[in-house]
Amino acid sequence: MRINLVLDNTQSVARDHLANERTFLAWLRTSLTFASAGVALTQLFRIQSLEHDGFAHTTSAVVGSLFIAAGICVLIMGTFRYFHVQEVLQHGRFPVPRIGIWFTFLVTVALVILAFSVLLKISVP
Repeated sequence: MRINLVLDNTQSVARDHLANERTFLAWLRTSLTFASAGVALTQLFRIQSLEHDGFAHTTSAVVGSLFIAAGICVLIMGTFRYFHVQEVLQHGRFPVPRIGIWFTFLVTVALVILAFSVLLKISVP
């Protein structure tokens, strides 16, 4: 099984480069969403911990840090992907994304499940 699948690029070069730039901006937007969710969850847990709930206070830094770390990883992946596609487009080829998509999907699902399980644990006495 080939991990790096590359297709021929026979269409408009300008359109492809602009699409690559839009895709990078989508990666950037996704990373900012992860980071914002991390900050929001941290603040939500800190508000919950005002009721002297040790579990909420302990998990606030961990869950928020995981979301922020995921945002940084997505930004790094998007940046590497952008420059890789930019290089490959110059040779008339196009790499098909696989690993980055699966990584982002699995990390998103894992973090959402973690956040909801922690929120349920906090809200149920």
